[in-house]
Amino acid sequence: MKQNQTKQIVTLGITLSLYCIIAALALSVTYSVTLPQIQLQQKKATEESMKSIYPDAISFTLCTDNEQNPIFHNQVIDNCITLDCIYEGRDQTNLLLGYLVKGSSLGYGGPIVFIYGLDLDDTIHSVSIIEHSETPGLGANVIKDHFLNQFKGKLTSDAFLVKQDITPITASTITSKALSEGIKKSVTYVRENITELTNENEN
Repeated sequence: MKQNQTKQIVTLGITLSLYCIIAALALSVTYSVTLPQIQLQQKKATEESMKSIYPDAISFTLCTDNEQNPIFHNQVIDNCITLDCIYEGRDQTNLLLGYLVKGSSLGYGGPIVFIYGLDLDDTIHSVSIIEHSETPGLGANVIKDHFLNQFKGKLTSDAFLVKQDITPITASTITSKALSEGIKKSVTYVRENITELTNENEN
């Protein structure tokens, strides 16, 4: 009797293991097939956002170091904020219009992926949301102009504090703080660590 029970347990264990292996392989195949499309959509969304920030720009060039690696690629600033990369925006005369800083901050429903223009006079040109998972009708209003327009023209030295110089989204303080802190901490990090960016336009 005990031998039959042991045999059944072993058989069940093997069966479950096989199911797990098959499921893992299926997920892996699905991910490998859909990943290129996801990356393409993310790239398209980023490009559209950059164009909305600097409409006069005809080129957006990724800022790299001497070894051609993206500057601050996936740089974690704190537990909730990541700096992804930085682009230069230039017009048809090759004039540098400003820098585009792409990053993410943890909101109520997940990461809020944002990008903003940083003008050469250390002000925020404008902000665009690339991706978010915030609650519809509440935190999802993070994409609305009445909220994002508050950041236009703000000095990088400003506080960016919700309920002080930033009016929060109604009933969505967490989302409001996530974006405000994401912009403030990322731009502070950029200005403290790559101040030579302001000099590139002068050389």
